[in-house]
Amino acid sequence: MVAVQSNNVAAVNEALNEIYLEEEDYDRLRESIDLHDNFDQIGLAQKVGWLSTFCFISLFELLFSQLDLVYTG
Repeated sequence: MVAVQSNNVAAVNEALNEIYLEEEDYDRLRESIDLHDNFDQIGLAQKVGWLSTFCFISLFELLFSQLDLVYTG
């Protein structure tokens, strides 16, 4: 699946992001978000937004910056 992510297909991006989230692989999740923008950004932000770890807060801010929203939490 990683090999075809360069095609930026939403289903592939979302599946990989979900795997990275479940595995707590924050580096790969961040890389996926940075390089592939075709996925449900709000849905992913809602999944990680409530977590208090620095990595997830950083990912949350990145997702909202991509949506041109300002996070003031």
